[in-house]
Amino acid sequence: MIPSKCLEGMLYQRKETKTAARGLKKRKKQLVRSTPLVCRESSSRSPAEMSHLVTRVTTHSRKVCSLYKRSLRNLEAWYDRRYMYRYRAVLLRARFDENKDIKDMRVAQQLLDEGEKELFSVIHYQPRQFAYSPGGVAHGREVVPPDWVLDYWHPMEKAAYPEYFARREQRKKEYVEWWEKTYGKPAEPAH
Repeated sequence: MIPSKCLEGMLYQRKETKTAARGLKKRKKQLVRSTPLVCRESSSRSPAEMSHLVTRVTTHSRKVCSLYKRSLRNLEAWYDRRYMYRYRAVLLRARFDENKDIKDMRVAQQLLDEGEKELFSVIHYQPRQFAYSPGGVAHGREVVPPDWVLDYWHPMEKAAYPEYFARREQRKKEYVEWWEKTYGKPAEPAH
């Protein structure tokens, strides 16, 4: 979930394009999000939620590989028959292999930009989503309870797992000792 303060810093714009592939007459709409501003509350999000953020410089070869993979995923969405998909995938690979030995970065960047535009023009109107990926039907369905929930179990419930809770209490004590040794004891509040 995106904190409400971050939503104010995000800009959304709608882009409408005509789909040229396969004579579709419907118009598709794609929501394009510009780069969000840094939010103070973003540190509270888990690394899994922030895994889509680019945190380092992306090389040209990685961009080409990303374009190739997104193109293959787009082909999977368009062709449900395996033999048709494989035929198109081989043709796509041949197109990428034709230009793999280009050393001039200006030409390579121009080819990459043209590839991105071509992919955008033939992108599927309803791309396939993996079930557990963001946007999939099962994304975020399994809620993993935090460890502190076990502290609120009733003693009768804890009695069903005596070895586990004995080991857990021992580890909690070890953790408190480690914390106090590393950071010191917390200061007493002044009255």
